[in-house]
Amino acid sequence: MATYVASLLWKIVAPLFFTIGTVGNILSIIVLTRRNTRKSSTAVYLTALSLSDLIVINTGE
Repeated sequence: MATYVASLLWKIVAPLFFTIGTVGNILSIIVLTRRNTRKSSTAVYLTALSLSDLIVINTGE
């Protein structure tokens, strides 16, 4: 029974994390690369963080 529940959760939760993480990081990149926010160094660091998160989410490393 526990194996079935774990398998079911893995089939539901993993794609959900993948989808929400990808959409969220893409939206962050879009917002942070606007002309007004590109001026701050924080936006540059957060954009780099979003890009690295996308790479990790999509490669599974």
